[in-house]
Amino acid sequence: MKIKYSIPHSYSFAYYRNTINILNFQLVLSTQLNDEQCRNWENSLRKKINGNIDLKKKNLIKESLLESPLFMQEEFKISSLSSYVISYTANTENYLKELIELCLKRNTGLRKKAFSKIEFSALKLEEDISVNQIKKELFQTISMEKSQGKLFTEKYKRLCSFLNIDKSFLSKEILESLDSIWELRNKIAHSKSGKMDSYDLKLSGKKIRIQKTARENEYFEFVTDLLLFVNNLISTFEELDHKATENWLADEFVN
Repeated sequence: MKIKYSIPHSYSFAYYRNTINILNFQLVLSTQLNDEQCRNWENSLRKKINGNIDLKKKNLIKESLLESPLFMQEEFKISSLSSYVISYTANTENYLKELIELCLKRNTGLRKKAFSKIEFSALKLEEDISVNQIKKELFQTISMEKSQGKLFTEKYKRLCSFLNIDKSFLSKEILESLDSIWELRNKIAHSKSGKMDSYDLKLSGKKIRIQKTARENEYFEFVTDLLLFVNNLISTFEELDHKATENWLADEFVN
């Protein structure tokens, strides 16, 4: 008889949570940049480059100082926001994929469910790889297929259908909020420079917008609204992780 057991949360979730916390901290730091700090950092750098620094590095820093007055403060903040949105969505997508892979690795029932709909060439057996390696390659293909979609909602619904999770677990408001982040990501990705004149989101039913030339307090408010939503969602994703691993308890691992 196979023994089945669950875990507090998966390694994939632990890694995801840590990564999002780091991204959040980096974005928070961008809100603390002001003119005075920029001037202080510029003066500090100028003093350092006059010291014992490699000539190539010295010239690179000097060029940056000349071409970036006040370190291009507005550009830096908008670039930080763009990078955050892209990194957040990419890491969340990767987590969904890894969660599916984990469930496939640990549960024979889910593997049978997935493999029953896959066309497999016997020629694969002629390759110099183990059966488990073939399985793991299939896990990657399946996890990508079961978590794909243009916006988050489509990805989430595919995952729920495959892992037998009630689609109503995430509320309509949360899904709409996440979709607005994905929509912004898609706009950033298709913009010429990765930066735009304005950024729009709808989080928890509240529409927020920031202009590229936003004042310090406006940028801070936009970022804190975004981070508040993301932070509140961490525990929700942890619960999603629980539901998936409880639905597909570990009975036989594929290592």
